[in-house]
Amino acid sequence: MSDSETTPRHRRLDSRSQQVALLLLSLVLIGAALRTVDLGSRGYFVPDEDLSIKAGNYYVLGNATGYGLKFVNGSLVLMWPHPYNFEHPPLGKVLIGLSGLALGHTAVGYRLLGALLGTVLIILVFLIARRFMSDSWALFPAAVVATDPLLVQLSRVATPDIYFLFFAVLTFAALIHFKGVVGVVAPGLLMGLSIASKWLGFYALLALVLYQIFSGGSTARRVLVPIVTLVIAAGVYVASYFEYFIGGPVYQIGSPAPSYLLLGPHTLSDFIQLQVWMAEFNSYWHVAGPSYGYVFRSPLTYVLPGVSSAPVYAFDIALFTSVPLAALAYLSRTKPPSFLVLWSLAGLIPLFNQGFVWYLAFEIPGAALVIAWFASNFQTETRVVRLIPLLVLIAEGFLFLSYLPK
Repeated sequence: MSDSETTPRHRRLDSRSQQVALLLLSLVLIGAALRTVDLGSRGYFVPDEDLSIKAGNYYVLGNATGYGLKFVNGSLVLMWPHPYNFEHPPLGKVLIGLSGLALGHTAVGYRLLGALLGTVLIILVFLIARRFMSDSWALFPAAVVATDPLLVQLSRVATPDIYFLFFAVLTFAALIHFKGVVGVVAPGLLMGLSIASKWLGFYALLALVLYQIFSGGSTARRVLVPIVTLVIAAGVYVASYFEYFIGGPVYQIGSPAPSYLLLGPHTLSDFIQLQVWMAEFNSYWHVAGPSYGYVFRSPLTYVLPGVSSAPVYAFDIALFTSVPLAALAYLSRTKPPSFLVLWSLAGLIPLFNQGFVWYLAFEIPGAALVIAWFASNFQTETRVVRLIPLLVLIAEGFLFLSYLPK
């Protein structure tokens, strides 16, 4: 069709597409700026960031300069020098080490890869959203991801959290965009990478498997696809411990420790014992251990006490707004897609454990997606509810500006 034959309707559609593309590009640029400007201006997020960087350097360079934790019979002991840090799976720390290797052994070098992947999240969430709503409405969850203080801060520190979140969101993007064999294999592979970065990926895995079971299709498919997903994810997770299995000479640090807590090489039996230890360790901290300041104590913001060099902010209007919107949607007989509901509900599970507010990172894009869907599908004559996403974004902006480090 020539330009002269283009109808006004086609011109309007092209104009709208261009506007959406320009707005999305603006969000990406804003998100990138928030994540990268003065990236090296703060000290390390102690001790997490320092620990992750040293562990990453061991994986990539073999430098034994870090420390690890020994937790045996309810007693926690710091082991030094011990670079492995068994508290979390290795992949997130490997990526931090690779970031430093490729971009420089500086604060900026170790943080930049996470900042870039945190920026890519904006595009991924937009691509997911547009499968359930118009491109214009899909800009809202993308804007939340671009500006949310918690997601911005997690992108600016060299810890595994942004890597688990990136692979989890990429999993759901692959789930709805790929079909056939790729649509079965890719989610399992990516979810394995998420869990191999940090166990918080298990919440995303729960949402993924439940969706595969209840999303329809034949009984065989609803049984076999989740099994394939779990098998692939487990394989990727085990493979991420490559360094653990073939590691260098055994270090004996301080008082005797179980063999599975020493530096490698290790057997499959050691690996299994280590996973049990990790479960006990995390149970100690998040079930029976010391209480952390958490979102219920400060429902709008959270600043890590005593760490002025690298505070982490959380803004949870998006989370709490989803509750009244769900009620309004029910009254108006709208039914949100199970894909979005399962994501949002799985992301809320950390609320029921002791832990830091950044464990809710997976919930933020899920809640933003649900809010956008409710607002765009609200079936009453009163359209004022559609202003709620705009009010959320305005509040996000004011809060972020108010709490920026001075």
